[in-house]
Amino acid sequence: MDDALKHTQSGLRSTLWAMNEESEGPESLIELIHFVARRLPHWEGVVEIASEGEERKIAHNFAGTILLILQEAVGNAIHHGHAGRVKVKVAFGAKGLAMTVSDDGCGFDPSAARRGGHFGLASMERRTAELGGKIAISSEPGRGTAVRLSLPL
Repeated sequence: MDDALKHTQSGLRSTLWAMNEESEGPESLIELIHFVARRLPHWEGVVEIASEGEERKIAHNFAGTILLILQEAVGNAIHHGHAGRVKVKVAFGAKGLAMTVSDDGCGFDPSAARRGGHFGLASMERRTAELGGKIAISSEPGRGTAVRLSLPL
């Protein structure tokens, strides 16, 4: 396992542990994403986080699942896609939350990845479905990747 993946898993575990302990950690999802990003040195200078709309408070377990999806999407972009830039955009609207993770990496064929025994895409899809949301993954070799989630709040 490479160092970037180890750092991601370690940082995410400590954040999720803090959330479960009802600690003094960040209350807002956006603050929580920034909190995680500061603990993942390999995200620095690569991951750009933006938000729009009026944020609403969400349950810790819901936020934790969103972080797991985000970690998988960003981790894939950096580790597999060799992305130099990853943009994370979280938008709060009247009907819920939309999150997009897009990168300038090498891209891939999503159908081939599913056939190749990789479980990251299936994991993101399963977690999104558990939250009652929808996910779309668009990519092609040489074109980068975009992961789009829509979640009810």
